[in-house]
Order: sequence, then C-alpha cells, then structure tokens
Amino acid sequence: MSDLFIKTNNHEYELKYFFDMPKKWRKEFDYVEECDYYSPRFFRYKKVWYDSNEFMYIDPLEFSDHPFKDWDGYRSDSFFSGVLIRFAKDDYDSVIVATYFS
Repeated sequence: MSDLFIKTNNHEYELKYFFDMPKKWRKEFDYVEECDYYSPRFFRYKKVWYDSNEFMYIDPLEFSDHPFKDWDGYRSDSFFSGVLIRFAKDDYDSVIVATYFS
C-alpha cells in the first residue's frame, strides 16, 4: 500500500449559507431550494466552493487506525486524492480543510 499524505495550513474557513455565496457560484449547486427548515453550509477552499453536507462522515471507531481518524468528513476527488474537513469549533461555524493524496 502506498503512503497517504495529508496537507493542511490549519486555517479556519467560515461556513456560509447559500444566499451568502456569490451568485455566479450558486448555479453549481442547483439542487439547493429555498427552505424554512434546512440550509446547506458552504465554504471556499482553493478557489472552489464546497457544500459541507457532501462530505462523507468519518466514524472515529471505524477509522481508529486510519490517517483520517482526526477529521470529521472526506470527499474524494479521485481514487488517490480528495478533501478532508474538521469542524473548527463547537458551534460548527467554520471548518479546517486539508487535501489528501497518495
């Protein structure tokens, strides 16, 4: 098995609601509808907007011996790379982001 590398600057990225995003990026998330009880939260990382709800949850028990164990979610870009997030505070208003690759 090849090595897995995780790279982060530990910078906090503020989570924003859909209507707080620039209009030109909203079209990328055409599945979002105005709703009273739910609103996805987005963040911008390396000039790309991400929906925090599109990240797969990392179960600490299942990943206890895995390099992802200290992260809350992951999203694959390819078989060998992707993005990791960790909520920065208990209020879930920002995330710390990393890229992973092998």
